[in-house]
Amino acid sequence: MSHNTLIISLFGCEHTFLKIPPHESFTFDLQRFANIWTLTQDGNNLKLSTGSGDDEISYTDAPGKIIATAVAGDESDNTKIKLASGDTIKLDADIKMSGKDSEDNNDSNYNMLVFNSGVSLSLDLNSYIIESTVNRAINIGNQTSESTEGNVLTIIGTGTIKGVYGIGVMGGADASKNYSTLIIGSGNGDDNITVTAPSYTVFGNGFYDGTGSSNVGANIIINEGSNIIGTSGVAVYNPQVGTLTVNGGTITSSTTAIEIRAGELNVTGGTITSTFTPTDDEQFNAIQNGNGSTTKGAGIAVAQHTTDKDISVNVSGGEISGVVALSVTNPNNRNSNSNLSIDITGGTFTGTGTDPVAAVNGDSRYDLTINGGSFKGDFRVTTATETISFSDLNDAAESDTGNIYFTIKNGSFDYENIIEYLKGTDNESKVLDGTIYIGESAKAALDTDYTHEIDDVPYYYSTEEAATADLDRKGVKASVGSKNYYTTIDKALTAAGDGGIVKLYTNVEDLDSAISIDKAVTFDLNGKNLKNASGSVFTVTTDGALTLADSGSGGTVTGLNNAVEVEAGTFNFRGGTITTDETNVTDDVAAVSVADGATFNITGGTIETEGKGLDNQGTSKINGGAVYSTGAQAIYNQNQMLKILGGLISGRIGIKILLGTLKVLGGKIRGIAATSSSEGDNVVEYYDTTGENKYGTAIYVNKSSI
Repeated sequence: MSHNTLIISLFGCEHTFLKIPPHESFTFDLQRFANIWTLTQDGNNLKLSTGSGDDEISYTDAPGKIIATAVAGDESDNTKIKLASGDTIKLDADIKMSGKDSEDNNDSNYNMLVFNSGVSLSLDLNSYIIESTVNRAINIGNQTSESTEGNVLTIIGTGTIKGVYGIGVMGGADASKNYSTLIIGSGNGDDNITVTAPSYTVFGNGFYDGTGSSNVGANIIINEGSNIIGTSGVAVYNPQVGTLTVNGGTITSSTTAIEIRAGELNVTGGTITSTFTPTDDEQFNAIQNGNGSTTKGAGIAVAQHTTDKDISVNVSGGEISGVVALSVTNPNNRNSNSNLSIDITGGTFTGTGTDPVAAVNGDSRYDLTINGGSFKGDFRVTTATETISFSDLNDAAESDTGNIYFTIKNGSFDYENIIEYLKGTDNESKVLDGTIYIGESAKAALDTDYTHEIDDVPYYYSTEEAATADLDRKGVKASVGSKNYYTTIDKALTAAGDGGIVKLYTNVEDLDSAISIDKAVTFDLNGKNLKNASGSVFTVTTDGALTLADSGSGGTVTGLNNAVEVEAGTFNFRGGTITTDETNVTDDVAAVSVADGATFNITGGTIETEGKGLDNQGTSKINGGAVYSTGAQAIYNQNQMLKILGGLISGRIGIKILLGTLKVLGGKIRGIAATSSSEGDNVVEYYDTTGENKYGTAIYVNKSSI
């Protein structure tokens, strides 16, 4: 009959003590007793029993050391109870470990439950709590060269485990052995297990002899029904050679949810979240650390340890988020020939930061293949000298030495930098509701009537609402036709070509330079506003022919100086309102300025300003619309031809003529007196160049020009 053993250690000082040391284990014969054991605590005693008062074992403190006393059976006959693989230990009370050993030593081996018996057991929390206030709550194995092989603990039921650290899973020295395995949750969806700790809530650790030849044999499986919380440190930490598998549950940390520094990580499901919020004093980073975690702000962090072990990361499902959802870095500057690979075939990766907005931060030493999944945020690559945004990589996403940073075969992506790159690849692609789909994902994307191009990239939308939301999110400024949208007005003008129409999509009130018109183009305000707080909005140059219209209602053009400068070519004004900044009313400023040799025609719309409405030195024709000035002349004609065929001209002076020709064939011209809003009595007045303006005059003519 084999004798598998369970070592359970609970150490305290005044009230709670439990220990079965590795060399003082107790065995229980399951041929005699049931395989469900209850674990209770009573003062200094922690009892494991089958429910009968005779079939129990108690662990108590004795002078000078922790001892174990077998209550059942006769020790002289070596008749002892035996725990075996398949047994379940069920809590029947809260377990709290908060003291020191009997000699008042705060030894790290105390105040935790230790499982190092080489058998596979289940621990049913049964709605109770296991807590250590000075150590990890549970330890599997003992992280020495003498660690027992085959320790497996499956935690099931409902309950809470908490400690300074949560659960440690220890490896050993022999790479051929599986020393310890932790399974949280049965996988059937019936569990509700919370494990919480300030740091390293669930962690593995191998036995390392300094030669790099060991550090192995600790495995962790996290299933549905698990809730792993790192309140101020990494929630799941894997620095050893072993396999960490996440099939479900939630893993949350205020720093980094999962960090792997060696071994294998497989993610098939679950929600993995870093809630870290950058501040001015603390940003996302990965720091050098030879004995602990490195990264702050990642959903999943990959950072090779100083042990130079292979790393393999495989993600086929789950929701991963953080300032950087997947961070791959080299903080310890390792240059080993290790096999380093990341293979993504599914899952959702969301970058929550603003600088960076990164779904993935790759490292130039890793083979990173994307063959599925959904990515919300930029891609970046960290090399030995810099971090490169995806948009700065060339079409092959290669370095100058030919290293492939990313291999993208399939998946969906929502960040413009990635889309710009993917446009140049041979991958079949489609953008649906603002997300680009590659490969098989593209084939599954839906064709709809709501199909547009944004900056010449085709996008598809399932609904009109989805289209509008994505256009707004991408910062679209203007459109050309019904299908093509652009994030800058210059891009829209280029796309419109000679004779085209550009339609304003949204208010653009942050222009920092004038829009230059050097070809024939119609600009439709579409009821929106254009503003340049530092200069003119439009400049019409040689070969330019600008037609300004407003298919909506209330569209405006506002400039600090001349809102529209017609340096050459033609400006046709048909709709909207042109005005100047009220804080910059001078004799040199006019809402519309027409240079010698240029042409201006107004058939609709309104020019309205406190200064001059129109400063004409070219050829201007008024045949509709209105020109208003509340503080000066509505039109100042300095040269060439001014022809009035219709419309309304109204100012403190209607028209002031310095030089040139005025023909009035229609319309209404009025001057408003200085002291009232009524029209003045003077229809035509004459002045010399030294005379003051006579407000209330409809037409004011320089005598010397007659």
